[in-house]
Amino acid sequence: MDAAVTVVRRMSISRSEFFRTLPDALGIDALVAAGDTVTLDTPTSRLEIRFHEVEPLRIASLTLPSADVVLRFEGYRDTQIAAVLDRFDLYFRRGGG
Repeated sequence: MDAAVTVVRRMSISRSEFFRTLPDALGIDALVAAGDTVTLDTPTSRLEIRFHEVEPLRIASLTLPSADVVLRFEGYRDTQIAAVLDRFDLYFRRGGG
């Protein structure tokens, strides 16, 4: 099994919105969360995703939810990790201008 790789994303998102979007972001029909953690196991790999709310982001009078999302990949090749992260980022990307 390849060495574990941990990726942390600081995201401006609520817990409910995160867990509502996560199945689509991973291309999976349904996920089961144990608290704020989702684990996807296969015979050769494991992906653990932890959601941790942090202090809200404040910009002038605007307050946005904020969270650290930790993705821990075990048994994934670099190309597989990149593919998962590309899809994850695409689904959670926010518009701006």
